[in-house]
Amino acid sequence: MGPMPHSTPGKRDASSAITEMENRPDIYPPVIRMEDAHGPKITNNSFAQALETLEAIS
Repeated sequence: MGPMPHSTPGKRDASSAITEMENRPDIYPPVIRMEDAHGPKITNNSFAQALETLEAIS
């Protein structure tokens, strides 16, 4: 996922599309957030952690 507005079609009662996907794992693929200490951000470290998480759940 890349940057997107919070108000997107199909998010139902969730605060964002990403939250909707996290709340509905039965119909969406796994969602792995990449963040640094200040919030969402793709860094070398957050990317490595996301890969480790993906490997662990697959």
